[in-house]
Amino acid sequence: MLKRTIGPPLYQRGYDILSLVGETVAPLGRHILIIGGKTALAVTSDELVASLEQAGLLIVGMEWYGGQCSWNNVHKLSAIAREKRAQCLVGVGGGRALDTVKAVAFSSELPLVTVPTIAATCAAWTPLAAIYDDDGKYLEFSRKAALPQAVIADTKIIAEAPVRYLVSGLGDTLAKWYELAASTRGQKLAAPVAAGLRLGKLCKDMIVEEGPAAYQSVEKGQTSESLDQVVDVIIAIAGCVSGLGGDEARTAAAHAIYSGLTTMGETHQMVHGEIVGFGILAQLALEDRPKVEVQEFLKLSCQIGLPITLGQLGIDRLTDRDWQRIAALSLAVEDMAAMPFPVTDVMVIEAIRQADAWGQEFAKTGNVA
Repeated sequence: MLKRTIGPPLYQRGYDILSLVGETVAPLGRHILIIGGKTALAVTSDELVASLEQAGLLIVGMEWYGGQCSWNNVHKLSAIAREKRAQCLVGVGGGRALDTVKAVAFSSELPLVTVPTIAATCAAWTPLAAIYDDDGKYLEFSRKAALPQAVIADTKIIAEAPVRYLVSGLGDTLAKWYELAASTRGQKLAAPVAAGLRLGKLCKDMIVEEGPAAYQSVEKGQTSESLDQVVDVIIAIAGCVSGLGGDEARTAAAHAIYSGLTTMGETHQMVHGEIVGFGILAQLALEDRPKVEVQEFLKLSCQIGLPITLGQLGIDRLTDRDWQRIAALSLAVEDMAAMPFPVTDVMVIEAIRQADAWGQEFAKTGNVA
């Protein structure tokens, strides 16, 4: 039997559209608990409160999500939702905040609406949550997360956020193509998986076409048609790729190597998709892809601000023990099992070394030998 959850029933993207939150939430419940990141709540709270109150809704609380999408924070917030008798959740912020709210909604059996304030991942869309420990080390990719009933993406807020969050979204979304292409290679695909693969290619093509201009507009704090296109790709289209691909085709070596790199404390200052972007480069090395493909990816990475060396991730030196820790977690997470060939710890280490060497060479010469 084939089973898929493609995405939320409603997606709205536009400039200065927080006023739509109240009318969107109203059919879902009257008592509203808002959960989000500190910066996200500071930026949106006045407009959110006004919109919800205008719709005749009661705001029973406004809570910080805790700083990590950890089970401790999920359990704490679920208890608050029960205590305050919330009937609907509104999640505001970036990926970790929204993943936390989705996990809380699942635990509490409550509907939710997501309001992404950055376009750093497709977290606003998917019924999935990346779970970390309280210190930021990756633990698991959980299905115990609710599907949002609506996504409201305000490009005014997204454009005014630091550009590195858009960079993260571009990196995470590019991985949809590279990882699905690897994980489905040589297989006869069910129609939804084939559709997901083609949408993954669309994601990459749209980022090649519109990504550099979107990056430049957010550097200036301005919206643009390119930013509109890229926000749709990062949140909605990439989210559909995950939904259509299902467990058969979602993530592979790029995300596995991302997980491994999170064992290094230096990477905790980075945003998810920045590390995933470097993970794509390492996956290209792992697959021994043609140099023309590597060159293309490095050029695009530089145009949209993605890190291409370990140094740009904050890692200046790795001991033998560090390498083993990175390789061990990269192999332990389920993502690496999606690769079309067996991967060993030596292969992971060599791929990361090669990616770093390529990045350093490209930064100096604009080419890879």
